[in-house]
Amino acid sequence: MRFLAIIHICLIILSCPASAKDLHHCNKLESLDIKKLEFCLQQRDIQLNKVYSKLYSFHKESPKKLELLKEMQSAWIQMRYAQCGFILYSKEYDAARASLICEISLIQKRLQELESI
Repeated sequence: MRFLAIIHICLIILSCPASAKDLHHCNKLESLDIKKLEFCLQQRDIQLNKVYSKLYSFHKESPKKLELLKEMQSAWIQMRYAQCGFILYSKEYDAARASLICEISLIQKRLQELESI
């Protein structure tokens, strides 16, 4: 039982959103190393999921809107993977870094798009 409590506490700590101080460096992607880029990607993905969930909750009374929202987000995810995958396989130098920057940049744009709906 104690083991489960420790795991639960660890999960809570890991799931807590980063502070604005932790994310300030995520605005200067070109200067970050791989570890910081991975952190930024994780945090932006958490933000994206929260915004999507709020949008989903807001439109939960309309099955048609929810269907379109799911379809729209699924298509965006496929586009993101294709675009950043293309970059990954197109670069000969620092491909993984370029791919991470691509994903973070696209998520940042998507956050703005979803927040404006």
